[in-house]
Amino acid sequence: MESGKNKIQHSAHATPPAGKGMLRISLFLFLLFFANLLIGKGNISFHWGLPHLESVAEFLLLGAASTTLIWAALKREAGENESTDTTSKEA
Repeated sequence: MESGKNKIQHSAHATPPAGKGMLRISLFLFLLFFANLLIGKGNISFHWGLPHLESVAEFLLLGAASTTLIWAALKREAGENESTDTTSKEA
């Protein structure tokens, strides 16, 4: 019984988790959004004059970041369900 648990754990760690690429894209988009937010705040507070995204583009960027985060979570869950289904069929 113990060797079966180790086999399941090993097979789960051997394959890369699903949705990892989408999670990285989502992180990049969130970082871009927050950087734009800080630049905008600096422009207002310190009169920097740096270029940044305006309100509609900023909203679309936040929407894209949120959508990719949800997409990554759904892909990860689907990948976990597939691995669970495969291991339960093997047992």
